[in-house]
Amino acid sequence: MNYLYKTYYIQLLKTKKIIWVFIIFPIFSCQFWGDSENIMIKEYYNPKSNMKVVIFEKLGNATVNNSIQASIHGPNFELNNAEVGNIFVADKIEGIKKSKDSLLIVNWIDNATVEFTYPKKVRIFKTEKQFENNNRKVRIKYKSTD
Repeated sequence: MNYLYKTYYIQLLKTKKIIWVFIIFPIFSCQFWGDSENIMIKEYYNPKSNMKVVIFEKLGNATVNNSIQASIHGPNFELNNAEVGNIFVADKIEGIKKSKDSLLIVNWIDNATVEFTYPKKVRIFKTEKQFENNNRKVRIKYKSTD
Protein backbone atom coordinates (compact mmCIF):
# COMPACT_ATOMS: atom_id res chain seq x y z
CA MET A 1 0.00 0.00 0.00
CA ASN A 2 2.83 2.36 0.81
CA TYR A 3 4.36 1.84 -2.66
CA LEU A 4 1.06 2.76 -4.37
CA TYR A 5 0.78 5.91 -2.32
CA LYS A 6 4.33 7.02 -3.27
CA THR A 7 3.69 6.30 -6.96
CA TYR A 8 0.43 8.26 -6.86
CA TYR A 9 2.14 11.16 -5.07
CA ILE A 10 4.97 11.30 -7.63
CA GLN A 11 2.45 11.30 -10.51
CA LEU A 12 0.51 14.09 -8.81
CA LEU A 13 3.65 16.22 -8.50
CA LYS A 14 4.47 15.69 -12.18
CA THR A 15 0.92 16.67 -13.14
CA LYS A 16 1.13 19.87 -11.10
CA LYS A 17 4.37 20.80 -12.88
CA ILE A 18 2.76 20.22 -16.26
CA ILE A 19 -0.24 22.36 -15.30
CA TRP A 20 2.07 25.14 -14.11
CA VAL A 21 4.30 25.10 -17.19
CA PHE A 22 1.65 24.83 -19.89
CA ILE A 23 -1.38 26.58 -18.45
CA ILE A 24 -0.74 28.86 -15.51
CA PHE A 25 2.66 30.34 -16.42
CA PRO A 26 1.70 31.52 -19.95
CA ILE A 27 -1.47 33.20 -18.69
CA PHE A 28 0.24 35.09 -15.90
CA SER A 29 3.47 35.84 -17.76
CA CYS A 30 1.57 38.03 -20.23
CA GLN A 31 0.43 40.20 -17.34
CA PHE A 32 3.87 40.66 -15.77
CA TRP A 33 5.62 42.29 -18.72
CA GLY A 34 3.70 45.55 -18.32
CA ASP A 35 1.95 47.67 -20.92
CA SER A 36 2.31 46.67 -24.53
CA GLU A 37 4.11 49.08 -26.82
CA ASN A 38 2.22 51.81 -28.67
CA ILE A 39 3.55 52.95 -32.05
CA MET A 40 2.47 56.37 -33.30
CA ILE A 41 0.96 56.26 -36.78
CA LYS A 42 -0.35 59.77 -37.34
CA GLU A 43 -1.79 62.87 -35.66
CA TYR A 44 -4.64 64.97 -37.06
CA TYR A 45 -5.26 68.46 -35.63
CA ASN A 46 -8.62 70.22 -35.79
CA PRO A 47 -8.73 73.57 -37.70
CA LYS A 48 -8.10 75.59 -34.50
CA SER A 49 -5.25 73.22 -33.52
CA ASN A 50 -6.60 72.98 -29.97
CA MET A 51 -7.53 69.28 -30.27
CA LYS A 52 -5.96 66.37 -32.07
CA VAL A 53 -6.76 62.79 -32.97
CA VAL A 54 -3.88 60.42 -32.29
CA ILE A 55 -3.84 57.22 -34.36
CA PHE A 56 -1.56 54.49 -33.03
CA GLU A 57 -0.93 50.78 -33.19
CA LYS A 58 -0.99 48.89 -29.91
CA LEU A 59 1.25 45.85 -30.23
CA GLY A 60 -0.22 42.58 -29.02
CA ASN A 61 1.37 39.62 -27.33
CA ALA A 62 0.80 35.86 -27.20
CA THR A 63 -2.88 36.25 -26.35
CA VAL A 64 -3.86 39.55 -28.01
CA ASN A 65 -3.54 40.66 -31.64
CA ASN A 66 -2.18 44.07 -32.67
CA SER A 67 -4.86 46.76 -32.87
CA ILE A 68 -5.34 50.16 -34.46
CA GLN A 69 -6.58 52.70 -31.92
CA ALA A 70 -7.53 56.36 -31.85
CA SER A 71 -7.76 58.91 -29.06
CA ILE A 72 -8.72 62.57 -28.89
CA HIS A 73 -6.51 64.81 -26.76
CA GLY A 74 -5.26 68.34 -26.40
CA PRO A 75 -2.46 69.60 -28.64
CA ASN A 76 0.34 68.90 -26.13
CA PHE A 77 -0.48 65.23 -25.54
CA GLU A 78 2.44 62.80 -25.88
CA LEU A 79 1.66 59.14 -26.61
CA ASN A 80 2.84 56.63 -23.98
CA ASN A 81 2.51 52.86 -23.66
CA ALA A 82 -0.27 53.09 -21.06
CA GLU A 83 -2.60 54.85 -23.54
CA VAL A 84 -5.65 52.98 -24.78
CA GLY A 85 -7.85 54.32 -27.58
CA ASN A 86 -10.57 56.43 -26.00
CA ILE A 87 -12.77 56.70 -29.12
CA PHE A 88 -11.86 53.91 -31.57
CA VAL A 89 -10.35 50.41 -31.30
CA ALA A 90 -10.18 47.89 -34.16
CA ASP A 91 -8.35 44.67 -34.87
CA LYS A 92 -5.40 45.07 -37.24
CA ILE A 93 -6.10 42.54 -39.96
CA GLU A 94 -2.87 41.38 -41.57
CA GLY A 95 -4.57 40.45 -44.87
CA ILE A 96 -5.57 44.02 -45.70
CA LYS A 97 -3.13 45.42 -48.24
CA LYS A 98 -3.01 48.97 -46.89
CA SER A 99 -0.27 50.80 -45.09
CA LYS A 100 -0.75 51.55 -41.40
CA ASP A 101 -1.35 55.23 -42.02
CA SER A 102 -4.18 54.52 -44.48
CA LEU A 103 -6.12 51.95 -42.42
CA LEU A 104 -7.89 54.71 -40.53
CA ILE A 105 -8.41 58.05 -42.27
CA VAL A 106 -9.37 61.06 -40.16
CA ASN A 107 -11.06 64.19 -41.47
CA TRP A 108 -11.91 67.13 -39.21
CA ILE A 109 -15.13 68.58 -40.66
CA ASP A 110 -15.00 71.52 -38.26
CA ASN A 111 -13.55 72.19 -34.79
CA ALA A 112 -16.21 70.05 -33.11
CA THR A 113 -16.81 67.25 -35.67
CA VAL A 114 -14.46 64.55 -36.87
CA GLU A 115 -15.05 61.71 -39.35
CA PHE A 116 -13.26 58.35 -39.42
CA THR A 117 -13.06 56.17 -42.55
CA TYR A 118 -11.96 52.55 -42.24
CA PRO A 119 -12.09 49.31 -44.33
CA LYS A 120 -15.22 47.15 -44.00
CA LYS A 121 -13.15 44.03 -43.22
CA VAL A 122 -11.83 45.47 -39.95
CA ARG A 123 -13.30 44.06 -36.74
CA ILE A 124 -14.42 46.99 -34.61
CA PHE A 125 -14.27 46.75 -30.82
CA LYS A 126 -15.02 50.33 -29.83
CA THR A 127 -16.59 53.37 -31.51
CA GLU A 128 -17.64 56.40 -29.51
CA LYS A 129 -20.15 58.81 -31.03
CA GLN A 130 -19.06 61.74 -28.88
CA PHE A 131 -16.04 62.78 -26.87
CA GLU A 132 -16.04 65.33 -24.07
CA ASN A 133 -13.08 66.65 -22.11
CA ASN A 134 -12.34 69.99 -20.41
CA ASN A 135 -15.63 71.51 -21.63
CA ARG A 136 -14.83 70.55 -25.23
CA LYS A 137 -17.25 68.33 -27.10
CA VAL A 138 -16.43 66.51 -30.33
CA ARG A 139 -19.01 64.67 -32.44
CA ILE A 140 -17.61 61.60 -34.13
CA LYS A 141 -18.85 60.11 -37.40
CA TYR A 142 -17.80 56.79 -38.94
CA LYS A 143 -17.77 55.56 -42.53
CA SER A 144 -16.60 52.22 -43.88
CA THR A 145 -15.20 51.62 -47.38
CA ASP A 146 -14.39 48.59 -49.52
